[in-house]
Amino acid sequence: MIKAIAQAIPVYVMGVFKLPDGVCEELTKIIRNFWWGSDNGKRKVHWKAWSQLTKSKNAGGLGFRDMKAFNQALLARQAWRIIDNPVSLCARVLKAKYYPNGCLMDTVFSGNASPTWRAIEHGLELLKEGLVWRIGNGTRVRIWRDPWIPRSSTRKVITSQGRCRIKWVADLLDANTNWNEQLVRQIFLPMDADAILSIRTSRQGEDDFLAWHLEKSGIFTVKTAYRLAIENKLNSKNSNASGSSIEGSKSLWNTIWSCPVPPKVRIFAWRVASDCLATRVNKKGRRLEALDTCTLCGTESETAFHALCRCTYARALWAALREVWQIPDQTTWTYQGTKWLLLTLVKLSEMERMFILMLLWRIWHVRNEVVHDKRHAPIEVSKRFLVSYVDSLLGIRQHPTKDIHKGKGVICY
Repeated sequence: MIKAIAQAIPVYVMGVFKLPDGVCEELTKIIRNFWWGSDNGKRKVHWKAWSQLTKSKNAGGLGFRDMKAFNQALLARQAWRIIDNPVSLCARVLKAKYYPNGCLMDTVFSGNASPTWRAIEHGLELLKEGLVWRIGNGTRVRIWRDPWIPRSSTRKVITSQGRCRIKWVADLLDANTNWNEQLVRQIFLPMDADAILSIRTSRQGEDDFLAWHLEKSGIFTVKTAYRLAIENKLNSKNSNASGSSIEGSKSLWNTIWSCPVPPKVRIFAWRVASDCLATRVNKKGRRLEALDTCTLCGTESETAFHALCRCTYARALWAALREVWQIPDQTTWTYQGTKWLLLTLVKLSEMERMFILMLLWRIWHVRNEVVHDKRHAPIEVSKRFLVSYVDSLLGIRQHPTKDIHKGKGVICY
C-alpha cells in the first residue's frame, strides 16, 4: 500500500517541480508513521532508521523511496529529454530562453528562472553524473573536460593535461576514424590509454552523442538515476556500501524475499534478520524495559534467537513439527549475532526455508498472544494450523488450476 499509493500519488508533481525539503520530510513522516503504526495520533516505536528501510531489498532494506532522491531522479528525466530530443518544441523554447548561445551541459544559469526550469536544473545536476559521450568522429568531445571514457570510476581522463595542446578527441583519430595508438600512448597514462583504445569508434564518421552510462542501452531510466542519487547520498554520509558486507549481500537477503511464503511472513523474517522485533533486549536498549530476561521461561535474555528457537514453547513446537516436516534441529544452532537467521537460511533448501519461516512466524504470533494476556494456543493446535496452512500454499503452487478444497491434488514436500 505504501509503494502503490502513498509514494505513487505525488509522482506527477515530483516529475515537474522540485518539492521543498519540508514537503518531502512531511511525506516521509506520514509514510514512516503509517508503516510502524500510530495510536490516537501518538506514534509507536520505530525500530529501524528510515535510511535503512529505503535501501533496496537486496541490501537489507524494504525498497521504500527516499522522496528527495526520487524527486531529483524524476527531474533528471526532464533534462534527459531536452538532450535526447533537442529539436522538440519544448527543448527549442527552453534553449532560446535560458541558454541561447551555449550548451545545456556547460551553461551556468542565472538565479531568476522559473520554478519549472529550476527543477530541471536540479535534475541536471544528477544527470551529469551519469552521462558519457559516445565517440563518433570526436569533433564535439573535449579531451580534458568531458566524460567520455566508459568505466565504472571517473569517466574523465586521469592524466594531467600539462603542456599538451591537443583539445578535441578528433585529434586522436586518424583519417579512417581509428585511434592513433602511438599518439594515445604518448599523451596518456597507461590506465587511460588502455581504456581509450578499447573504445569502438564510428566507421562512418557519425557525430558524437551523449548516452546514459548506467544502462547498457545508453538510454536514461529513472530507476538507475534513483540508484545513483541514493549512492551519492550514502557517499556524502561516508556510509559503507560495500557489497561484501552482510548488509549488502544479495544472495543472503534473497533467501527471504524469494521464499514462497505469504508477504506478511517475509516481512516478519526481514524484521528478525534486521533485529527490529519488539524483544525485551531491544526494549531495554530503548529504555522501555528495566530488565531483558524472557518473561515466559526466565532463563535467558529475550533476544529474537532465544524467543524463536530456545524458549520453552518454541522448543516444543519445533519438536512437534519435526515429526511431519524435514527441518533441521534448532538445538544444534549457535547464536551468530543478529544476522543468525540469514546465515542459517542460506544453507537450506527452498522447502526447508519455507517450513522454518512459517514456524518462526507462528511462534512469534503465539508468544505475543501470551505476553498480552491472551489464551495460550496448545502445541497441537499450532501444529495442525501450520501443516494445513503450508499444505494450502503448496497446493496452490503445485496445482494452480485445481480446487484445493476438494482434496484432489497431491501435495509434494
